[in-house]
Amino acid sequence: MKNKILLVAACLAAVLTSCGSEAEVESESVQTKKDTSVTSEGAVLDEVNSSDTASSDESTNDSEAETEEQTKEIDPLEVSEDPADYTPEIKLYQIGSSHAGILSQNDELYLWGSEASGKLANGNDYFMDYECDPIKVMSDVASFSLGINNTEAVTNSGKLYMWGTNKHYELGLGDIPDDNISSPQFVMDNVKEVSCGAMHCGAVTLDGELYVWGNNEHGETGTENSTENTPVKIMDGVKTAVMGYEYSAAITEDGSLYMWGSNSHGQLGDSTTEDRSSPVKILDNVKKVDLGETHSAAITENGDLYVWGSNSASKLGLGVEDDMITVPTFLMANVKDVSLGVGFSAAVTESGELYLWGSDSSGQQGDGNGRAFAATEQPTLLMENVDSVYASSSGENASCVCFTNDGRMFAWGTNTWGQLGTGGTKDHYEPVEIVLSELFENTLTV
Repeated sequence: MKNKILLVAACLAAVLTSCGSEAEVESESVQTKKDTSVTSEGAVLDEVNSSDTASSDESTNDSEAETEEQTKEIDPLEVSEDPADYTPEIKLYQIGSSHAGILSQNDELYLWGSEASGKLANGNDYFMDYECDPIKVMSDVASFSLGINNTEAVTNSGKLYMWGTNKHYELGLGDIPDDNISSPQFVMDNVKEVSCGAMHCGAVTLDGELYVWGNNEHGETGTENSTENTPVKIMDGVKTAVMGYEYSAAITEDGSLYMWGSNSHGQLGDSTTEDRSSPVKILDNVKKVDLGETHSAAITENGDLYVWGSNSASKLGLGVEDDMITVPTFLMANVKDVSLGVGFSAAVTESGELYLWGSDSSGQQGDGNGRAFAATEQPTLLMENVDSVYASSSGENASCVCFTNDGRMFAWGTNTWGQLGTGGTKDHYEPVEIVLSELFENTLTV
């Protein structure tokens, strides 16, 4: 459930004319994220719009040589000399399990995809409904995060708003009876960034305090209660945090990586398979961490990528048959971005090469095959000139999106709810360019 991130390019025009007419953009090319007072009072949309260890580096030696052995190169997709007509103006992009969103340069938040649980904030929460056209949900937004059935948004003044399912108190609004809330609700002040997990959420304040709330069946909120219905402070000195599928991670100001929650597949990286209800230090000198459903990855300050957790469908990319790896293990060097999806993984190198590995059941490898029971065992080159990558990390949908260094957007994988932004619901087994001027052609408002 992957938080995942800034990408500046140029956008505000508009999703394809209708869900029924999907513009099949054939990319002969491909190339793209890079990156307190708690209250429970509600707020309506109008108010929103107007206001305001391996702690050691033992496995790093000869890392470049190891990378050469562990990555399989194929001819990358060719990049067109003549880019499609697009006018991107994107500040931030995110993809959840079945919905996606863009934060524009003028701080407007747009969402599209599944309407289940009210996560598009358009008043509808029917689980079979979806919207292919972007819906303008809020203005004055600084950042946002998407979960399986939740959405979080932080305004420029540091106010956190949430909407979607509240079955496990994911909204942090206290003991309220509503299962689904389809309009933004005020949660807390002084927030810098947020992250939605599967059934729990987290926020880092401007002062570096980490608050977590929601389901706590496996210790994912870092507390002893079975659930937390309002935000609870669990750490200080936090730089960034990621809420995953029943487990969590945080990087402190000094680069230390801490993890806690479910550990059935060794995804915490503490050499055990025991759940942890409080943060445990795992690695030093970490600049980015991402969590899949049961596997984890971290990039160190020097660009080394470590992976651990479940190895089903070879999603660790180590080329080994082990069911799981319970400690961080070196995979690649010179990595600037990583994103873990449902059964698969993706990474971008400093030179702009996009590698994928793991399951290909929904075409998430982007190689045009979509093999139901096949997997790519080691990192395999898909595209060049890529800046950032985003993978859906929880739920049943395996989707992937990347942005090129020149601001172009490409998407592939599961598209059941129109989350890829193609204007339709057809799955794609290889990258399709999403022309941003067409994506925003029929923008809706709430």
